[in-house]
Order: sequence, then structure tokens, then C-alpha cells
Amino acid sequence: VVTIGFDKILELELWLQELKRLSPSVECQELLCDDLSKMYLHSGWLSKKAETVGQSRNRYFALMPDLSLSYFTDERNGTFIKKISCHDITSFKKIANTTNEFEVSTSNRVYQFKAPNSKERYLWIQTLLGLING
Repeated sequence: VVTIGFDKILELELWLQELKRLSPSVECQELLCDDLSKMYLHSGWLSKKAETVGQSRNRYFALMPDLSLSYFTDERNGTFIKKISCHDITSFKKIANTTNEFEVSTSNRVYQFKAPNSKERYLWIQTLLGLING
């Protein structure tokens, strides 16, 4: 097992993104996408409630080495939607009387998520708490 610091992971991620941009080969694109996804600190599917409409949508979330939580339309080659800085997170809480739902609060917004199961909800909250609490 090799341990790499966050600064080196971020540097490697930027290098892989540039290489992916420059590579015309589909096979190379897929390889680089796979390698980059292995560098996520945590990733998986969550249902996210829309801020204005209140409708939930499934999104693929990835906790990036730069300590941001990014989400996409799908797991592989999905369209990037938004990035939430973990430094902006102020609190977490389980939503009462629900199954596998939790909230992540920032100074600008409260995000409501639903994990596919209680184990995933626990992993997301513990991973984010670990990063925030250092």
C-alpha cells in the first residue's frame, strides 16, 4: 500500500485531466477516466433534493482530493453539475422520520440527500466529518 498526500493527489489529478484533454484516443480517455475515479476519497449515488422545486434526482457524488464534493449526471463520463467546498460545510444532521436521509448545511444553502442504504449514509457523514474535523 502506498500513501500519497492530498497535495500530490491533486497534482496527479490535474496532470491526468490535462493528459485526457490532449489525448485523441477513446481507449486512453476511458483509461484516464478510470484512473481518475480511483483517486476519489469517496464516491457513490445519492438522491439530492432540488433547491427550488423540491423534487429529488439521483446524482453521482465524488469527494475530490481538493476537499470538494462534486456531483455529476452519471458515474462514467457524466456531465459535471456543481462543486461544494467541504470548507464551507457548517453542519450535518439525519433528517427525522426518514430512511437514509441527511442534510449538509453550508453558509449559503442546506442540501438534502438520501443514500441508498443506512451504511452509505453513515459512510458519507463519517467521511465528510473526518475531513472537516481534520
